Amino acid sequence: MAYRGAFRWLLLSAAVTVAACDRSDREAELEGKVADLEAQQRATKENDLAARERALAEKEAALTANAEESPEEKGATPGPRAKEKGKTTSKPAKVSVAISVAIGLTKPNGKSWDVGGGAPDPLVSARISSSGKTVSRSFRDSLNPSTSFSAELAPSDSISITVVDSDMSANDPIGSFTASYSGSPTTRKGKNGAATFSVTFQ
Repeated sequence: MAYRGAFRWLLLSAAVTVAACDRSDREAELEGKVADLEAQQRATKENDLAARERALAEKEAALTANAEESPEEKGATPGPRAKEKGKTTSKPAKVSVAISVAIGLTKPNGKSWDVGGGAPDPLVSARISSSGKTVSRSFRDSLNPSTSFSAELAPSDSISITVVDSDMSANDPIGSFTASYSGSPTTRKGKNGAATFSVTFQ
């Protein structure tokens, strides 16, 4: 009986030892899996961080490249030197003004300008908005009067032009036109009444 009891105790001890070994193996296996998962997570985070760093570096490089481009390459407003060729200034400057007028063969109502069907005697008056100065010139029997003068103009200035048929009894209106000055060489055109206007600023 003592022998059987000892044998049973040995078997029980062996079973406990085997069970303990199995548990240790499973725990080791689980720990290994956990370690693998943690390593994978760390690798994923490191890859994400590296990708973000690369994207940030690319953006910084693009911003640096854009900052180094010239205003012409970027389509930005050119600097003072680039504006010199056709510059627009806000200060008054001496400008040459040329006015050309084409007058219709008859009045807007179809009647002749003068008795006997003659051409009108146009009086062309140009008034500068800023100074109030008026420049006038008269013509005899003309359908295409033109005149020119120089004046101090700023971009906010305009010239109001009035043309009448100058007669002894009364002046018949022919047409009027207002040309605005932009600060750079330009030509303004328009039509009013029996007149077609062309005003050139240089």
